[in-house]
Parts: sequence; structure tokens; C-alpha cells
Amino acid sequence: IGDEPAMLAGALDLPVVACADRRRGAAALAELGCAVAVLDDAFSHRALARDLDIVVLRGEAPFGNGHLLPWGSLREPPSSLRRAQVVWLHYRRGASGGELPGRDRLAPDALLVVSEARPGAVTDLAGGAHQLAGRRVLVACGLARPDDFAASVAALGAELVERAVFPDHVRYDERMAEQLAARAERAKADAVVTSAKDAVKLGPHWRGGALWQLSTRVGLVRGAGSLAQLLEIEEETLLAAAAAQP
Repeated sequence: IGDEPAMLAGALDLPVVACADRRRGAAALAELGCAVAVLDDAFSHRALARDLDIVVLRGEAPFGNGHLLPWGSLREPPSSLRRAQVVWLHYRRGASGGELPGRDRLAPDALLVVSEARPGAVTDLAGGAHQLAGRRVLVACGLARPDDFAASVAALGAELVERAVFPDHVRYDERMAEQLAARAERAKADAVVTSAKDAVKLGPHWRGGALWQLSTRVGLVRGAGSLAQLLEIEEETLLAAAAAQP
């Protein structure tokens, strides 16, 4: 399975199904006794009936370059937002703005939710807590936006002595782990710091020094109360779930 399902399966006491056919995946969850299925990237899977469509967009650039795949990053044209009941803008560095361009035209009836990414806990592979302030670290990650992750590490007071950037969803192996450990030793780094998504793949191969993971929390800035009402849960429950770390 992919890194994100593996990360969720390891962190949550809930069934996680990875299946290209979303109908089969939902059926498998129902057989396991689930009453609710939360699907990732399922807005375009229209053969599967759903009760609620929540579309999460990057706050800084909700429509990317405005073009569909493969020229751009959009799976569907922005006009498809009319099918959504919730449009969620997620910002990586502060929820500045917090408005969807053309909302009155594209999604006039949708609830608008705004959130921002916030640094979470720093832990080792055994779950022990650590502090980054004053530490010399090598940042290693395979993410879509590695600069954002490096900025989060630096914001916690770490000294970034070196960076190792890999393609998104990279699959680590023993050789890559050995090379990272050697680079960290040469740079006299106190630890290698990676994301939770990377740690689930790098951890099994790691034989070097300290390997820490920085998790990410979601801070709800706008729309929490209305979203909780829509989901028929308490607002405090929603806020706690958003702030939970994988």
C-alpha cells in the first residue's frame, strides 16, 4: 500500500482500506462493520454514492495554474465545485486571506472552511518526545512541498545543516537509509528529521543515529462550528480530531 494509508493504519485504531475501486473499498469497510466511510481523493469517483462531498484545496493556490492534468494539477475544472457541500481551504503557513476566488460563481451554496498547518510533536521511532530548538539537524523528506516542511523544522528553532530532498511518495531502501545516516554523521547533525509520511517508510531500514519525525496538526481557523453541525458532532470533538497527530 502507499505511504499515507500505511501511516494512518499505524496511527489509528480504525480499519484502513486501500483500493483503486472505491466501491469495493467501501464494501470492504461495510463488511468490517463500519457505519461511515471517509474516502481520500474520491470527489471524481462518481460511481460511488456519497452523503457528503468535502473538497480540500491548497489555500495559497486553490486552482494551481488553472489547468487540468497533465498540464496542471486539477483533476476537474473549478466549475465542478458546485457538487461540493464543503470547500476547505488549507494553508501551509498561516491562513492569510481565507477566501475562495470566484466563490459566488463556483460554489455559492457550499460551506467554506479555512485551516492552517501547524507543527506537531517531534518524536523518535519509539514515540519518545524531543525538542528541536538548538539542535543541528539534517532534514530528509519526499513531499510535494519540501520547502514548507524545512521551514516548519527551522521555525521550531533547529539549525538545518543539510537537506536531502526526494520525490513525493519516494520508497526508501536500505542503501538510501545508509547514505542518509552517513550524510548526517559527516554534517555532525544531532538527528535526521523527517515527516510522519516519510518515517513510516524510512524507519524499517534505519540503522543510523537519531531519526526523528515531525508531525503536523490542523488548526481550524474558520467554519468549525458549521462543519461540526453538518457532521452532527460536537464542535469540541471536531477540533480535537483536527488537532490530533497521525
